[in-house]
Amino acid sequence: MDASVAARVVDLQAEEGGQLPFDLRTLLVSFWRRRLALVVGCSIVVVLAYLLSKPLANSTFEAETSLLYGARLGGVTESFYETPSLRTQLDLVKLPAHLARVREELGLTCELNTLGAAVDLSSSRQTSLVTVRVEWDEAQQAADITNHLRNAFLEAGVALRRAEAERMAADFEVRLAIVESELAAADIALGEFTRANNIVDLHEEAKWLLDQQSTIEMLIEKSRVEKRSTALQLEDIEAIMDSLNKQVASEKIEASQFDDVSVASTRSRRLQNMIDEVKRQGARNAYYLQKKSVFESLDAAYKKGAVPRLQYEEARGEYEAARALAVEGKQMQEWRAEIKKLDNVILPASGGLETASGPLLRKMMVKSFDLRLENTSLSDKFEIYEQALQKVRTRLARLPALRKEHSVLEREITSSEARRRDLQDKLAAARDLAQLESPAFSVVAEATAPKKPLRSNRRMVFAAASVGGSFLIALAIALLCLLDRTIKSPAEVELHLGAPVLAEANTSHLEVPLEGVEDDHAFLFLARRVRHELGEIGARLLVVGIADGTDGRLCAVRLARALHDADERVLMIEGRFPNGEPHPLLGSDQRGRTGFGDLVMNSSTSVSDHLVEVRPGLMVLPAGTTPVAPARYGSPRVGDLLERASAEASVVLIDVAPVEAAPDALLLAAHADAALIVLPAGRLHPRQVGQVAARLRSHGTRVLGAVLTDVDPLFSENRP
Repeated sequence: MDASVAARVVDLQAEEGGQLPFDLRTLLVSFWRRRLALVVGCSIVVVLAYLLSKPLANSTFEAETSLLYGARLGGVTESFYETPSLRTQLDLVKLPAHLARVREELGLTCELNTLGAAVDLSSSRQTSLVTVRVEWDEAQQAADITNHLRNAFLEAGVALRRAEAERMAADFEVRLAIVESELAAADIALGEFTRANNIVDLHEEAKWLLDQQSTIEMLIEKSRVEKRSTALQLEDIEAIMDSLNKQVASEKIEASQFDDVSVASTRSRRLQNMIDEVKRQGARNAYYLQKKSVFESLDAAYKKGAVPRLQYEEARGEYEAARALAVEGKQMQEWRAEIKKLDNVILPASGGLETASGPLLRKMMVKSFDLRLENTSLSDKFEIYEQALQKVRTRLARLPALRKEHSVLEREITSSEARRRDLQDKLAAARDLAQLESPAFSVVAEATAPKKPLRSNRRMVFAAASVGGSFLIALAIALLCLLDRTIKSPAEVELHLGAPVLAEANTSHLEVPLEGVEDDHAFLFLARRVRHELGEIGARLLVVGIADGTDGRLCAVRLARALHDADERVLMIEGRFPNGEPHPLLGSDQRGRTGFGDLVMNSSTSVSDHLVEVRPGLMVLPAGTTPVAPARYGSPRVGDLLERASAEASVVLIDVAPVEAAPDALLLAAHADAALIVLPAGRLHPRQVGQVAARLRSHGTRVLGAVLTDVDPLFSENRP
């Protein structure tokens, strides 16, 4: 597998595992390490913000005008039109139409929302004083906006009131025409009702009808008594006549005298006619008396104005007609006298058969006829009185309904008249209101240009510039920290290498002479960890750096010394060709010595003959005098030599050149059991580390861990 592809696979696996491509703690510590730059930058920003806040700041000027609210308008609107409340009037000040008019008049370029936000309204609870305030960035414009907005509001209020008054006046005119039409119709209905029912004064008519009812009832009772008396008299006379008839009959039989039949027949018809005439005359007399009584009552009521003239004339006509029928004139009396003479000639008063009881019988008969006639007259009179009483009662029964209907019509007329007067008053008031030019507010104080600003945003500009600049400085430092992708902490090594950091070391500490590091606890811990991880005896550990300048050799020397101190038999193979510098363990003695290069390039197979025992249990196989071709590191001979070397010690350390300097490390990695990578903090990119680890793993070598050198104390995890 290609090394770059393997490194990319590792990064993708980390991302899929939900990890960030960097260590957050390391990023924060990197930011903290640059705190001095942050403080200096923020200080410079604060100074610049203070210097620039004055020319960049905006000042706000406040202008105000005062108005006195008067809702009644001199009493013109009290009857029908109520001026809007003060709160409603205040809400009308900031109408978009008013703001647009002010903006157009003053030639402002701001938005209506901005202009509306600059206007503030307030009112006093105890008084009707209203204050309009405008805050603007120019003093004169603040005053102009205030005055123009006030004028626009007052003119709009007058126009609104005029339009409302004109609308109300038109409505009142329509309603007034309707009411006048209803009033005319009610007058017509009342007149027709009065004429149809002969009404003048219902109260007086009721009193007159009650009096007439009492009179007729009294006459009826009187007629009833007279009729009863007449009936009793008639019974007595008829009893007497029966007795006389019997006596006259016996006398006539004795005298054998009879009147002529024709005379008797004529006399009988004549008597019957007389009886009928007497009945008719009695009826006419009774009718006359009844009409006379009615006329007299109506005449008295008419004189008081209680009955209409039409009814009075009708009663008078009926009375005159009844009087003409009942009372006989002189001509009628002469005619009756002449008829009586003729009757005496044609029908003699006495015949030849006169008896002693005859005159008495005739007298009784005449009396009987008179009583019968009087009884008939009383019956007719009683009937007439009953009819008159029924008429009076019918009229009285209709009076409540008539009075009710009359009252309804009168109330309708009264109500219509009241509504007409009210509408006439409102119409006049609406017309007066439409002509009224004075607004509901009085101007108490004009707005003038303020001399001093209300407030300035210099502090806000200074604060915003300071905070913004400081934020940008902090953001720049944070970006620098993010852009600095070099590995600086053990956590980042573990993130990108996929193996733990086994030790932390400083370069200055590594350069100390070998004899002065017996108490090097970090490498003692590393030695124990390596021994534990390698496990088997004779294990081969490849100690390799990544780039030039990596202190891989010194770390290998320190590790060999620590393993020796841990009672391990250690063999250190110098896998890089010497560049003239003395070996830390061999010093200048390595010059001219045969070693690993000679074994690889020549046919010699005895490793022990080339070993240099620095101390008992600590051996070194020098690089030799013959350079090794890189291709030879992959040969089976190298593996055989390393197997022989493993037989000489419990731990074999192979020190080779950095991976990026030569391919030796990758070729020898195939013959090693594990690899220990030496990383300088702050010098390598994560991708470099990931690629090296991937390439080593691609050769089948286990990455045991790493040694991180030159770690900043802020990043250190204090590994022993």
